Amino acid sequence: MIRTLAIWLIACLMLTGCNSSSSSKDKRVSLVNPVYQTAKNSVFLIGSDAAGYQGTAFMVEFKGRNFLVASFHVVSKLNNIFVETEGNVRYRGLEMLAVDRQQDLAILDASKLPRTIPGLKYTHEAKTSQNIYLIGYPAMLSKSDHLNFGVGVISDAEYSASYYMGKGAVDYIQFSTPINMGHSGSPLLNEKAEVIGVVAWHFLPTDSIQGGNYAVPFRHVTVLLLRHDKGKLQPPLANQLTQTCINDEECQWLDFCINGKCQKLKTLSQPCSVNEDCYLPFKCLNDVCTRLGSLGATCQSDRQCYPPNVCILNSCRPLSKRGESCSIDRDCLSPLLCILAKCVTKKSSKNGPCSNYFHCKTPLGCKLGKCLPVAGNSCKSDYECSPLFCIKATCRRLGQQNDSCAASKDCRQPLICIKGSCKDPHNTAGPKTPLRK
Repeated sequence: MIRTLAIWLIACLMLTGCNSSSSSKDKRVSLVNPVYQTAKNSVFLIGSDAAGYQGTAFMVEFKGRNFLVASFHVVSKLNNIFVETEGNVRYRGLEMLAVDRQQDLAILDASKLPRTIPGLKYTHEAKTSQNIYLIGYPAMLSKSDHLNFGVGVISDAEYSASYYMGKGAVDYIQFSTPINMGHSGSPLLNEKAEVIGVVAWHFLPTDSIQGGNYAVPFRHVTVLLLRHDKGKLQPPLANQLTQTCINDEECQWLDFCINGKCQKLKTLSQPCSVNEDCYLPFKCLNDVCTRLGSLGATCQSDRQCYPPNVCILNSCRPLSKRGESCSIDRDCLSPLLCILAKCVTKKSSKNGPCSNYFHCKTPLGCKLGKCLPVAGNSCKSDYECSPLFCIKATCRRLGQQNDSCAASKDCRQPLICIKGSCKDPHNTAGPKTPLRK
C-alpha cells in the first residue's frame, strides 16, 4: 500500500504537479497598490511651454463626460496651457470652462484628450482618521518629473481656514501625507480610488506647525461642475473686463487687478508694474514683462531656469538628447554621457576621449583626456587609480581572499586585513588539519 501511494505521488508530481503550479499562480499577489493602478493614467502634469511644469491636474467623470480638474492658483498664471502624461504625451489647446477663485478650483475641457483615458470616480464622504492616498507630480525643480504616490490619513475632515481669494472661511481636509511644490491640483483618494479632495496648500514647516497639508473637499468641485452644466458660468463680456478695482478679489474669471482695472495678465514685452502682472515665467523688469528662466533665456545655473528646462551652455533648455551639445554629464538625458561636448551612449575604449573615468570602459581610467590602463601604475592616492584603488602604492582592484593589503579598506567587503592579507573575519583559523586515523 505504501509503495503504491509513493508511486502515485511521483507520477502526480512529474505529470501534473498535482496542480501545485496553477495553485501557486492563482495565489500571486500584485505588489502595486490597487489605488495607484486605478488612478495613475488619469493624473497629468500641467504647465505651459514658456513656464514648463507647474502642477498637477486629473481627469474626473461627471454625468458621463470627462473634465480636467486643477488648482486656480496654478492655471491662472499660465498662458497656452498643456497637460502631459508620464509618458511625455502632451495635449494642448485646453479651454477653461469654469473657475472658483474662492475655493482655488478650475475646470478645463478634456474633449481633446483620448476617450480611452478613464475619468476618476468621486465621493463627498470624508472622515477623520480614514486612510487616504495621494498621487501627483511633486518636486518641480527635479530634472526628471515623474508620478509620485503617497499614503496617509485624514487628520481633520473639517479644518476651517480662509478662502484662497475673498472674504470668508471654508472647511478643508487636513491630511498627513507630505506634499511639495507641484502637488497643487493632485487628487486626494480613498481606498476605492474615489476622489475626495483636491490638494491646495500647506503650511511651511516651523517649530509650531507640522503636517499642515490641506485639500479642497470635492463637493466644491461638484458644485462648480453643476453650475457649468446649467450654463451659469460664462467668461465676462469684454466691456466687463476693464471694471475698476482695488485688489484681485474684485475681479472675475481669469482677470487680475492691474493698475486699478480688472484685466488679463501680461505676456512677453507687454507693460507691467510688478511681477504679479505677468504670466509665468515672465518677470516685470523696467516696467516690461521680460523672459527670465524660460526656454532660450540666458543663465548661470539650473535655479535660474523653469523646469523642465535646465542651464546648458548658459542657455535654459531641456536636457540634451543623443548627439546634442553638452558641457557635463548632467546636461544629458540619463544614461547618456557628455564626451567631446556631445551626448553619447557608449563609453570610450582604450585611447578613447574622456573627461572622467566614468567615460571609460572598466577597468580603464581617464588620464590626460584619454582612457588608459591604470592597473599596475604607481600611486599615492585612490584618485590617481580610479576606478581602481591605490593599494600598497600600486593601482589595483580591491583585494580578494588572501590578497596582500595594508589596511582593511584595501579588501573587498566583508574581508578585512589580517597580518597583511585579506581574510574572512569569521574564519581566520585557516584550513583545518585532518585528524589522524
